[in-house]
This record gives sequence, C-alpha cells and structure tokens, in this order.
Amino acid sequence: MFAAQDFLLPLPRRGLGLDPRTKILLLAAVSLVAVALDQGRALLGLFSLAASSLLWIRPPWRRLSGLMLLLALGTFGTMVSQALFYNAYPRTAWVILADPAKSWLGRATGGIALYREGLAYGAVQSLRLSAMLAAGLAVCWTTDPRDLLSALHRLRIPEGLCFMTITAVRFLPLVLSEAASVWASQRLRGVQPFRYGPISLLFSAVRMLRPVFANCVRRATVLAASVQSRAYDPARPRTSLQELRLRRVDWAVGLSATLATLLLLVTKALYLLYLNEIFYSSRLRPLYTFVREVL
Repeated sequence: MFAAQDFLLPLPRRGLGLDPRTKILLLAAVSLVAVALDQGRALLGLFSLAASSLLWIRPPWRRLSGLMLLLALGTFGTMVSQALFYNAYPRTAWVILADPAKSWLGRATGGIALYREGLAYGAVQSLRLSAMLAAGLAVCWTTDPRDLLSALHRLRIPEGLCFMTITAVRFLPLVLSEAASVWASQRLRGVQPFRYGPISLLFSAVRMLRPVFANCVRRATVLAASVQSRAYDPARPRTSLQELRLRRVDWAVGLSATLATLLLLVTKALYLLYLNEIFYSSRLRPLYTFVREVL
C-alpha cells in the first residue's frame, strides 16, 4: 500500500526539466482538450499521452499503486453512476436493482437498473478524469510547491487563488495521512469492513468521515490563526525569491501545446456551429467528418 502522507509530495531529482509555468500551461491544455473530446479513442489517446509523462518520471511502485487505485475507483464510480442514470435510447438493463412489479422502491422510482450502454458510456467518460489526474500528479511529483507558487505569481494569478492552490497542495497529503491513521485505528479495534460485503464497507467509510472531518477543521483553524497572526494580506504586493527563466525547450513546448489546443478548439467550434445549423460551408465537409468520427 502506498504511503498516504507523501503521495502528493515532489519526487527528489525526478523533474521533467521544464519550467513550472510550462507545466501549468500543459496541465491547462490537457484539461481543455479533455473537455473538448468526445470519442473514446481520442480520450484514450489523451490519457496515454498524460500517462507517458509518468513513465518518464519513473515514480516508485508505491505511488504507481496508489495512482492505479485512484484510477480504478474513479473509473468504477463513473461507470456505476452513468449506468444508473443513463436515460438515452436504446438501453438494455444489465442488472435490475429495484423491479417496479416486485418492490415498493421500484414502484416509487419507476425501476432502478444498471444499463449496459451506461456502463460503456461511463467507461469512456472516465478517461477524462483519468487523463487530468495523471497530468496533475505529473505536475505535483515534479514541481516543488515553492516553485509552483513562484510560477503562479509570474503568471499574474490573483494572490488569493495562489494561496488557495498552494494550501490545497500542502493540505491534501495531510488529509490522506489522517484517513490512513483513522483506517488503521479502526482495524486495530477489530473493525472488519469487508466481512459483510459492500454494506459493511460503506458503513465503515461513513464512520471514518467524522474524525477525518474533525481533524481537517482543527488544522484549518490553526492555519487560519497562523495566517491572521502574520498579518497576511492578499492585496499587498508580494516579493518572489525564486527566479524563473524560460528556456528554448519551454518556449517550444508551450507554443506547440497552445497552438494544438487552439486548433482543436476552433475545429470543434466549427463542428458545433454546423451541428446547431448556425454556420455551414461545403468546403469544411472533410473537417466535419473528421470531428464526428475521430474527435
């Protein structure tokens, strides 16, 4: 099992050799492309591209196992939720959870079932989350929080947003550590979450929320008092002790990612204009076909 307390901390001497501003730009490009793409093959290609950066970083096995666990949970949750609420047609009931003819819950809700088409749709949509998760972890594992803060300042991001971003990066490992400690303490007290199947696992997870939430509130209160005691004011100008310089490789990667993302967004916008009967050009028919079948 991976160590929760250091899962989001940067790896020593395993950076991509890029400026933090370039990494932020690449992360934004991955997010925009993930939202713009619809086809499963295109999303799978985006996820493969984001995951290839992790292979370049070569993180230890514990972190890879944690990443695979997060990807599996995200994929499972997306598939189940889409299978439950899938309302397009045709749809085929794979598992009927509440039959209207046999239970009061089925009669009250009109029937609850897992649909095969919803499972497939959820699997495709989970690739969006997987791609952004892989890209985000690649940035966290290769960037020191101080460098990330300097990059956000150089990008003219508002001070309040910079503070919240760095606080989240610093705070999430503590939350994971608290959850791991609560889980270990429950196991030492004899709690067996897998004994009675998914129901007992669900109740064990609910019992974990109270101490984890209480510890998060306590840490947030201490942080707020510390910030207030130091007279932190986001409106005041800040000084940066970290000097960042863009190299040629940063310019090349940044411009390439920006142009590719803009080209994809313009292409998708033209297709949406055609689809909504706002603008159509016969010269763009190959482009419409490409977007419909590939993107």
